[in-house]
Amino acid sequence: MGEVYVITSGKGGVGKTLAAANIGTGLARSGKRVLISDVYCEFKDMEFVMGFDSGTARLAADEDRQDMDSCLEYEIVKDSVSENLNYLKLISCCHDNGQQDTMKELFGFLRKQYDFILVDCPSGLEQSFYHSVRLADKVIVMTEPDVGAVRDAHRIISLLKSAGIRDYKLILNNVKPLLTELGVCLGQDDIVKILAADLLGLIPYEEKVIASVYKGQRIIEDKDSEAGKAYWDIVRRLLGETVAYVL
Repeated sequence: MGEVYVITSGKGGVGKTLAAANIGTGLARSGKRVLISDVYCEFKDMEFVMGFDSGTARLAADEDRQDMDSCLEYEIVKDSVSENLNYLKLISCCHDNGQQDTMKELFGFLRKQYDFILVDCPSGLEQSFYHSVRLADKVIVMTEPDVGAVRDAHRIISLLKSAGIRDYKLILNNVKPLLTELGVCLGQDDIVKILAADLLGLIPYEEKVIASVYKGQRIIEDKDSEAGKAYWDIVRRLLGETVAYVL
């Protein structure tokens, strides 16, 4: 039975979608069956990051498809990079309580087919955040080392606790050691203490990360990328390895 990881943050632009795509690719490269989802049909960021378009997307085998409520239409799309990685594409959906029950039913069905399901949760505190968290077995909170992002992450973690979720970990993205040394950004120890969260990964700032997105590539596939190596460390930790935190 697979587990659902919801990746969330208090503000947009901190790298949730990139993290889901790269971690999912790494897990799939490690032999795990992985499904990535945006969860809500209005959001298409994951399709862009994974390099999908109408001409390249291939539907996965659909023999086991479950008959879902008519308010939820979806497709399972195969990834072009790894045969173990698929994408849950929601074509149409509604946002009433009935649809939320249908989503939970769908994810319960998908847990039997995948080892990891990674959900890219919309940023902020809109209703879609609460709907996404309802699907989670575990939560990954992403932030950057600036005060505003950490403050927003703290609020998200408070809401997770209020919802009874205690299994969450932290990824610190776009870390710039020099700025930390100069006191411009918060240090990782301070952030971990403020958020009272276990650290899952440290992703260094690297210009080539953005370039990889526009090329339809994933930085974890670049053996010379420090950010790519950091994503591999996260993958190894999710698979149960003990890996030192290095920047």
